[in-house]
Amino acid sequence: MDVAEFIRDGVDVWNKRDKEAFLAEFDSDCEINAPGGVVLRGRDGAELFWHGYQDAFPDNHITLRTAFGASDRGAEEAVFEGTQTGVLLLADGSRIQPTGRLVRTSYSAVYQYRGDCIATSHLYFDRAELLAQLGVRP
Repeated sequence: MDVAEFIRDGVDVWNKRDKEAFLAEFDSDCEINAPGGVVLRGRDGAELFWHGYQDAFPDNHITLRTAFGASDRGAEEAVFEGTQTGVLLLADGSRIQPTGRLVRTSYSAVYQYRGDCIATSHLYFDRAELLAQLGVRP
């Protein structure tokens, strides 16, 4: 399977809310970097990432715009959309209580693979835009 297929499959796994399959995509010593200074490591970190967004936005859906890659690297551009009906945890430990607001934000992610697993993930999105859509400011 090529890297772009890994990315497309990962989006499908996320949208199906298959947590076990999502976690299996990550190398045991992976690193996930996200806006706000988030750095998560290992499958425990991948599980924190999963719960951070799946719990805060349980109806979320990702629409993939572009996926491409070569060798052991890949990237995606997509749109995340969901209603915040759960608590959203921020990198500094603060919490945003449910707002009931729908968010729609574009993001990009860059991956490095080790075999069939994600070794590093760098997620990029406009955090200020997301918070504005939620009606909150950090």
